[in-house]
Amino acid sequence: YNWVALLAVVSWIVHFAKREFETFFVHKFSRPTMPLMNIFKNCAYYWTFGAVIGYPLCSPNFQAPSEQLVYVGLAIFVISEIGNLICHIMLSNMRPKEGSQQRDIPRGFLFELVACPNYTFEVASWVGFSIMTMLPMSYLFTLVGFLQMADWAQKKHRGYKKQFPDEYPKLKRKAIVPFLY
Repeated sequence: YNWVALLAVVSWIVHFAKREFETFFVHKFSRPTMPLMNIFKNCAYYWTFGAVIGYPLCSPNFQAPSEQLVYVGLAIFVISEIGNLICHIMLSNMRPKEGSQQRDIPRGFLFELVACPNYTFEVASWVGFSIMTMLPMSYLFTLVGFLQMADWAQKKHRGYKKQFPDEYPKLKRKAIVPFLY
């Protein structure tokens, strides 16, 4: 394997291992959040993109971008993964226990600029990964993920406005992209 391909595969694995860790040890769920049909949709999404990104990445013909791009992409990826974890810990600490419906307005960190910085960091992680690999399908994966998370962030943003009509709009937050959207 090209060293960049190996680095990208390890980054991919670390991302999803972190997700599993968070599911077991960080998140507190207010209700079942995964309808059965979503399991099939999610598996199709991740397996398809895993294949169309993994095949060229692990091919002997893989052409890595310049070392500068690899390191810039890796730095964005690592910083964003850490930012995403921090957001998930902050959200978890706001909920007193599993199953609680209690929800306050999140404050601090990137929450001051967007409703869902966990999604902001998630997308930024995949932007970093895409820069690191420069694979067109990786950019498509990032775009599709952004579109889905932007929809979820917009719904959460509207929910905060509805639940906290006097306070939340004064915060001038956006849904997922600071200052823009």
